[in-house]
Amino acid sequence: KTSTMTSSKASIKSFKDLRIASLLPSTTDICIALGLQSNVVGITHECDFPLPDDSSKSSPFKHHFVICQAAIQNDPAATIAKKPLTLTVSHIDPSKATQAEIDLAVKTSLHDGLSLYNLNDDALSQAQPDIILTQSLCEVCAVAKDEVDDKVSCRLPPNQCQVLSLEPESLEEVTETFVRIADACGVPERGEELRRSFWEGAERVLLATKKSGIVKTKEALPKLLFLEWVDPPFNGGHWIPDMVEKWSGCRTATSWV
Repeated sequence: KTSTMTSSKASIKSFKDLRIASLLPSTTDICIALGLQSNVVGITHECDFPLPDDSSKSSPFKHHFVICQAAIQNDPAATIAKKPLTLTVSHIDPSKATQAEIDLAVKTSLHDGLSLYNLNDDALSQAQPDIILTQSLCEVCAVAKDEVDDKVSCRLPPNQCQVLSLEPESLEEVTETFVRIADACGVPERGEELRRSFWEGAERVLLATKKSGIVKTKEALPKLLFLEWVDPPFNGGHWIPDMVEKWSGCRTATSWV
C-alpha cells in the first residue's frame, strides 16, 4: 500500500481550477514537476517555492521544470500566480538547537503524545483546498494524518476536500506516488511521463557508474554508510538503500554481512 484517500465523496474539479495543499516538501516538488505549481495554494513551513520572477540560473527549482517539460510547455495555465499560504507550524526551531537537542525534543514529544507540527487553522480555511497531500509513514516528519482529517472536517465545507496520504517504502513506490498524485489531480498522463522520465534518468546514472568501473562484483563493492542524522547516528531507510545500491555501486550499511 503506497497511498490512502479519505473524504472520498469530495468531487475533484478540472485540474485547471483545482486547489492543492501540499503538507510535504516532496509533494510540493512533485506538483511542480507535474506542471501543477499554479494549483498549489498551501505548502509547509519547510517548502521553498519558485516565484514568477525566479529566473536566476541559481534557482534551486530550475531542474524541476525540466522533468516534465513537455507537459508544462503545452499547458498555458502552468504558471505561478503567487506564493502559496504556509499551512504548517513547527514546535522546534532547528536553527536554534543542536542535533542532540532536536533529537531529545522529538523523543520527548513522542513520549508525551504531542505533535511536533500543527496545521494553521486560519491559513487552511483561507486556502480552501480541494485536495490535501500528506503522509502517515513517519510520525516525526509532518503533521499527523489524524489531525489533517480532523481539521478538514472542522474547517472546510462538507465533501469539499480529499486527503491523499502517501506511504512509499521503496524507490519503486516513490515513483508510484508521481502517478497517484497526477491521477488524483486529473492529469494522469503527466504522472506516467514523470515516472518514465525518472527511470530514464536513473538508467543513465547506472550506465555512467558501470562505465566508470565503480560497479564490481557484489563481494567487491565499496561499503557506504548513509546517515540521515549524526547526533545520535541514524542511518537512512526506506528508499535510500535502493538509491545507493542500484546506482552508486556501493553497499549500504543494512546489507553489510
